[in-house]
Amino acid sequence: MKIVNCKLKINNKAFTLLEIILTMGILAILATAGFGLYYGFQTNIKVDEVAGNIAAVLRYARANSISGEQGAQWGVRFIYPETGESYYDLFWGASYIVATTTERNYLPTGVIFTSPAASSTLDAIFSRRSGNLANSSSTITITVKNEAGDIVKNVAIKPNGLIQ
Repeated sequence: MKIVNCKLKINNKAFTLLEIILTMGILAILATAGFGLYYGFQTNIKVDEVAGNIAAVLRYARANSISGEQGAQWGVRFIYPETGESYYDLFWGASYIVATTTERNYLPTGVIFTSPAASSTLDAIFSRRSGNLANSSSTITITVKNEAGDIVKNVAIKPNGLIQ
């Protein structure tokens, strides 16, 4: 019987402290960049959603004016108070002062109107049957302020009542 000499060869390979520190540094840089991109993406989604909601309410008001709902014209008033949250009201009637408000929507935290300006209002009233804008054309501007810069979105209402 012959005995074979078997040696188990073990490679003692491991990461050095320098390699671990470099890897952690690179991962930290990538995570920071990724978080910044994600935060910006979330903010863009937020402002797009708010602009979409405003456009939907404006289209609803215009459609109700065209159909003669409640026998009156419909409109939306955008309110940027000196203190408190900005909001917009859906209403029907000849003007906001004598109107019946049917819905109130507040802007989310961090989103403000830039048009209308602070401490003011802006009305978009649609004519009955035609759906044209009863007052002059308007642009509603919403802004999200953040460290990377302001994100601005416009909702334009043309004199013929089209909303962009």
